[in-house]
Amino acid sequence: MAWHSLPIDEVLRRLESSPEGLSEEEALKRLSKYGYNEIVREKRIT
Repeated sequence: MAWHSLPIDEVLRRLESSPEGLSEEEALKRLSKYGYNEIVREKRIT
């Protein structure tokens, strides 16, 4: 998805968000569903 090329209102619609952001309730619901926004690094083979 080329998110950078979409109009802002379309991005917000697809992400089910708003210019004000998520409500605390919605943020907690998404945190429970998707987890923290973290990148897990795999161990490198040396």
